[in-house]
Amino acid sequence: MGLLFCGTASAAEITIKAAHNTGAGCEQSVPFAAFKEYVEKASNGRIEVVIYENSSMGGCLETLEKAQMNIIQLAFGSSSNLSSVVPELEVLELPYLCEKPDENMKLFYNKDGKLDGPVYQRLEDEFEKLGVKIVLISPYSPRALGMNSKCQTMKDIKGKKLRSTASRIERDVISAMGASPATISFAECYTALQLKTIDGIGLNYSTILISKFYENLESLIFVPYNGFFMIASMNKTFYEGLPDWAKPIVDAGLDKALQEANKQWVSIMDDSVATMEKEGILCHTPTADEMKEWRAAAQPVYDKYAAIVDQDFLKIVKERLGK
Repeated sequence: MGLLFCGTASAAEITIKAAHNTGAGCEQSVPFAAFKEYVEKASNGRIEVVIYENSSMGGCLETLEKAQMNIIQLAFGSSSNLSSVVPELEVLELPYLCEKPDENMKLFYNKDGKLDGPVYQRLEDEFEKLGVKIVLISPYSPRALGMNSKCQTMKDIKGKKLRSTASRIERDVISAMGASPATISFAECYTALQLKTIDGIGLNYSTILISKFYENLESLIFVPYNGFFMIASMNKTFYEGLPDWAKPIVDAGLDKALQEANKQWVSIMDDSVATMEKEGILCHTPTADEMKEWRAAAQPVYDKYAAIVDQDFLKIVKERLGK
């Protein structure tokens, strides 16, 4: 059952329903919580923000669809899952292209912290075709491989069944590492790990902790094989129809959300790892030689998709990243 945060049932003139997939304390929840706090206070309660957590409104694709229909107004989804409806996002899925959480600022924001630039504009054009607009792109922590046995090297995961998102690139990377991909919705992951229908999962550290996936794991391997970003999109008609007094408050709330996300992601990652180590999880950072092996395995996947994704967009992304 997803947590539901409500403002008072009083005289709010505008209600913004927002949804994401994880629980309180994860990187997805931090910006939404900051947005809610700021907007409700700055509007003196005239705007209410209701947050649905833990996939209670569905997965990334379902919440996007609900935002398109204005059932909810604000949806948070990973670029991995959203790439199935916005193919341009596959560029960001290329293995080891995006490895650092703060690369969201290089790719999508200008020096003043505003969404801007050719990468953002290209994606915004595609999202607007779906009836939503991008309002926030949050930093992420790289995926770690969480395994239900003691694993440290690529050899250790050979033949193991790993959960994958809908991303065909992630599925191919998992296969290239010698494992078997299994596309399972986020909401089903805990049960799948518990029942051992999968042997492992690739997710960011805080989600593995907050969603209690670690209870069914024995080890974490910090190999950032698949970068992803969290993209918040708002129903375009709703946003453009906000009254003159409300739009600046909503915009300022989104700025506050980004600031909090950028400020907290390092501590969230470090605290999550420290907590899981205390719980007895073996946490392994690959050596330089081990990383060469991980990268070499994924290189054919990079080459395959780098040749078929939008070449102009790939060039822009690499230029923004300085690669």
